[in-house]
Amino acid sequence: MANSIRTQVEETIRKHPGDPSKAAIELCVMLDERFDLAGNGWFDDDVEVLEAISSS
Repeated sequence: MANSIRTQVEETIRKHPGDPSKAAIELCVMLDERFDLAGNGWFDDDVEVLEAISSS
């Protein structure tokens, strides 16, 4: 069974308990992989997230 989005969000937050910024970037990358948000302009104003997406 594939991980639900909620499960993936929980896992990401648990991986970075002391670093909410890193968790947020990783969540954005995960959401982009599932929904192609960058392709629709959702991250156009966030260079750090775009760099993380392009390197994933």
